[in-house]
Amino acid sequence: MLPRLAINDRLMVEKIAAYPAEIKRGDVVVFYPPHRPLKDWGVLSAPLRWVSLSGDDVLIKRVVGLPGEVIEIAQGKVWINGQEIAEDYIREAPAYEMPALKVPADHVFMLGDNRNNSADSHVWGPLPTENILGHALFKFWPPHRIGPIR
Repeated sequence: MLPRLAINDRLMVEKIAAYPAEIKRGDVVVFYPPHRPLKDWGVLSAPLRWVSLSGDDVLIKRVVGLPGEVIEIAQGKVWINGQEIAEDYIREAPAYEMPALKVPADHVFMLGDNRNNSADSHVWGPLPTENILGHALFKFWPPHRIGPIR
């Protein structure tokens, strides 16, 4: 997620809002990656995941596409429903292309801000919204990087 987030940044993640109703394009969210089995802790699985103590890997990326939208990556730009989107948060333009893909219901399309060095929806496809843990809101460590996540 460079340049907005760096390795070893510590974040506050809001996990209370009603997902997916509150998800918007541009949100930075923490989620369980698709196609990876989660650890089974029996009846404790859900509470342990909610407090992030399950030991399951999580990722952080930006929501770029919403359910029903057609996403395409071409000419170093991201296109949604045939319109180029402005992205002042990316490190560099994507050096790859992706054919048009319609985001299914109950899914979002996630991309890392460091586009050319990110395993994201352009690799593994749309993310089921049920995998989302919460919004990343604020960096609190290290002190010189304190501030909101945009």
